[in-house]
Amino acid sequence: RIVWTMRDMWPFTGGCHYSLGCKKYEWGCGQCPQLQSKKRKDLSSYLAARKMKIYRSQRINYVAISEWLKRAAEKSEFISEGSISVIDNCIDENEFVYIEKNHARKLLNIDTSLGKKKIVLIGAQNVSDKYKGFEYFLEALNFLDRREYAIASFGRGDSIKNVAGFEVIDFGYVADSNTLNRIYAASDIFVCPSLQEAFGKTVVESISSGTPVVCFSDTGPADIITHKVNGFISSRFSSESIANGILFFSGFSQSSRQEISQSMGKYYSHYSAKKYIKLYHKLMNN
Repeated sequence: RIVWTMRDMWPFTGGCHYSLGCKKYEWGCGQCPQLQSKKRKDLSSYLAARKMKIYRSQRINYVAISEWLKRAAEKSEFISEGSISVIDNCIDENEFVYIEKNHARKLLNIDTSLGKKKIVLIGAQNVSDKYKGFEYFLEALNFLDRREYAIASFGRGDSIKNVAGFEVIDFGYVADSNTLNRIYAASDIFVCPSLQEAFGKTVVESISSGTPVVCFSDTGPADIITHKVNGFISSRFSSESIANGILFFSGFSQSSRQEISQSMGKYYSHYSAKKYIKLYHKLMNN
């Protein structure tokens, strides 16, 4: 038996990790927009055909790390019907915990001049990746008052340094979970404007740290968020809707922050481990 955990769309496409709106993976690819190809039989269709042949010769049990990824996979001809389980991605519950906002700012030595400003956080391993939707975040800032908001960021890519008119705190690439926990907790809102995302680990990390999240609908992060409770699900590709989400949570109280930090229990690692064990037992019994 093979158990294959899918962490993005690559297992059921002709090569891309995210289709970015292209639906050709549903029937076998070809004329791939990411390859800028006009040929029906191109590298993507060749790889798709090879994958399909191999998959059908194996007994593969797929695991999707979100309901969104499962829905996308079920549209593809690659994956056998009824062979996909959902086991959410997970975090270490001891690494991302609630920290009072002002205390977190002191721990990070954030300038006291920002004390009264709301900090809007954006971050990813590489903010500049196309599917991260950074341009929508930049457009959303046009709806915010620069006197009331500051921007914080983490990750690779220097685009954030060019946000005109806003005070910017750029933490760069952060490899330490303890520091990342403080960055989330020191912020008022975390924005995850990904156009496509299989899960959204940063979303769980942020909420566990007590900071609500704004994201687009029809993505992995949207499956995690309860709208207007621990986050805001924005209309697809609407920068103004992202801004509305930021404004909605600008007055979020400390007691509410502490409450939402306790709502992520289903994403703790030991829960995911139990689900894998249950799946393995089921397969062995069969």
